[in-house]
Amino acid sequence: MAESNLEQRVTELEKELKKAKHEIERLQAIREIENLMSQYVYLHMENRQQDVMKLYAKHPDTRVYLGELGCWKGPDAPQRAWQLLERLGAGKTPPGMMAIHPVNTSYIVVAGDGKTAKGVWLNTGFVLSWNPEKQEQGARWEWGAYGIDFIKEDGKWKFWHHHIYRIASTDWAAGFKDWDPDRQVMKVPEDIKPDYPGMDDYPYRRDKVYVFKPDRAEPYETWSDTFSY
Repeated sequence: MAESNLEQRVTELEKELKKAKHEIERLQAIREIENLMSQYVYLHMENRQQDVMKLYAKHPDTRVYLGELGCWKGPDAPQRAWQLLERLGAGKTPPGMMAIHPVNTSYIVVAGDGKTAKGVWLNTGFVLSWNPEKQEQGARWEWGAYGIDFIKEDGKWKFWHHHIYRIASTDWAAGFKDWDPDRQVMKVPEDIKPDYPGMDDYPYRRDKVYVFKPDRAEPYETWSDTFSY
């Protein structure tokens, strides 16, 4: 009887240990995802778009949404999407250009099975530029948000569905009274056109009740139990 009780207790301890290990891995996942997002922000601000592209999963359903510019889908979506900025600066930051886009207020949910995760961030920043031909200084405020699905690939967390949502953007001097959400700020070359137009995009408008996006995720067990950004 005593031996039977001991075996039962050992079995229970093994289950508790396995559960504790799984929860520790989920907590570690949050830290790894925070580091992945911070790495993306720093690389993006340094105009190292080639390195940004390496942060995404090579998944058939990988998606990159760039606000009103549209959505690119597929394992090559990051390469096609981030070529926009790569081409503008030929991979280098031009003189007089500075883009600062820090993120904050992270909210991360890791799936119960530890295979996927979801996160949202606010993005508040500014862009400074100099036009040597016109001898003009440009400056803009930029506010947005991120809604991102993450997937574990080869033991590492990667961006899976990377969605940038607009909030507001305006010329530094003009103020938000001149904010025009329908103005396309960047022309997309024909050979890297998005696969879909911008979607789920609700920037501030004077004549509408503002709806904040993205939605924050509730705890979920597997990917089939949640929604996609």
